Amino acid sequence: MKKTLIAMAALLVSLAAYGQGTISFNTRDLANEQPPGTPAPVDAPVTQNGGNPTITSVTQLWIISGGGITTPTPLFPTTSFRTTTVGRERYVNPVTIVLDGTGGNPTIASANTALQLQMRAWDGASTFAAANTKGQSNIIPYSTGGGNIIPPALVGLTGFNMTTVPEPSVIAFGVLGGLGLLLRRRK
Repeated sequence: MKKTLIAMAALLVSLAAYGQGTISFNTRDLANEQPPGTPAPVDAPVTQNGGNPTITSVTQLWIISGGGITTPTPLFPTTSFRTTTVGRERYVNPVTIVLDGTGGNPTIASANTALQLQMRAWDGASTFAAANTKGQSNIIPYSTGGGNIIPPALVGLTGFNMTTVPEPSVIAFGVLGGLGLLLRRRK
């Protein structure tokens, strides 16, 4: 009897974990790619100043809203860009994100939860906010997978260019220099 109760408890715990919301984070959906000449359902390349992202570039998916979340929330794990497939260096290494309250992720208790997602990428810092080179995609609607529902592709996600963002102090020095030149001309 005791073994049966333990087995039932383990089954219920595993089913609860299996039912968590999941997201398949991939910026090029190769599994669903159409015949040659037809665009893939997800084709969101990221460039850095017009070229390939560097090997230190990081990308992360964010929930903008939905599922009880009202402020932009980063999801984990972060991922890097592909390095081994020629021509595909501008796409991320695919990861599955489980929204179960662990690893810094919020808890989304079920599949088919409507979310608004955005991809953000950066280089040269540990966080998006601290980086000088960064960019972000459009915001797309997404319905989580989980349970027996396979997480859908990020259809509608568009690519973007990561650019260097000048620090406010650089802009301030530029304004001061311009004012100095104007004052000097007046004398």
